[in-house]
Amino acid sequence: EPALAHIRPQLAGATFTAEDESGDANAFTRELARLCEAAGVQFRVGHHITALRKSSDKARDRIDHVEVTNAEGRFERVRGDAFVLAMGSFSPLLAQPLGIQLPIYPAKGYSVTMPVKDASKAHQVMPDGRRVQARVLTLHQRTRRRPPAHCGHCRAQWL
Repeated sequence: EPALAHIRPQLAGATFTAEDESGDANAFTRELARLCEAAGVQFRVGHHITALRKSSDKARDRIDHVEVTNAEGRFERVRGDAFVLAMGSFSPLLAQPLGIQLPIYPAKGYSVTMPVKDASKAHQVMPDGRRVQARVLTLHQRTRRRPPAHCGHCRAQWL
């Protein structure tokens, strides 16, 4: 951690947490979309999902189609081989009529992104500990600091 270089002689050890990772979500999402489209996935931008509908055949317990209104406001039924429900805190609202309970809750949080003047002194990760009240990510000459999110219905401290 470059930001701790000035106290290096005083450090006696470190911790490593493989699960605590950060990355460029924008670059990841754009590349994932590109790969999906190359594999034949269709993205429908500007559509509003109104319902997920199961097959009427009880032996086939799967989603038969998705009901949407398109960008022009017209009703459509969208059929497909598979569907991805990735609507954040809105996902449980669409899954619940199918009998699926998703433990996803809305959270309110803030972050600030600032330019980095000297990358050699910028935090790469925030030192972990009981007194830490923010997460830090330095990427592409910018640093982002984020305190814990507030969640009224869940127990997660870091979201």
